[in-house]
Amino acid sequence: MPGSSEWRLSSVTVYINGVERAPVIWKSTAPTVMSDDNRTVGLAWTDLDLNVLTWTSDHAKFAILLLRMRSITVGSGSYSALGVRKNGTTPSYYPLVKPYIEAAANNDRFYAFVIVGMDSDQVIEYKINVGTGWEVDTDITLLGYIE
Repeated sequence: MPGSSEWRLSSVTVYINGVERAPVIWKSTAPTVMSDDNRTVGLAWTDLDLNVLTWTSDHAKFAILLLRMRSITVGSGSYSALGVRKNGTTPSYYPLVKPYIEAAANNDRFYAFVIVGMDSDQVIEYKINVGTGWEVDTDITLLGYIE
């Protein structure tokens, strides 16, 4: 059941891998669920519980996220990245925001809107790669979820 700061989009039908998923819950006030500033070294896959502060429901299967990265300093490394995946999985490819040195300048901002699966406890994982000489700010905002 959505709270007072959520909208239930009952007329929207979402199909993921051919399976109908509904409803879509859109947060009218989107919480920042992870914020990491001034990072100069990478961070391995780390759990992020999206139900800890009732950000999602117990029935949520997918999270709709905004990934943001700011390149405070662009170094000599090829790229930096912020990625997410379903907890407990090891996919070859996963949603991410990944600025490359050729397209980044100091204080640039990069965004990606993604949908990621959650485990039965509404946990996902995130990872931060930091290129040599880079300094980055990253955060993840929960825009909504799919039950």
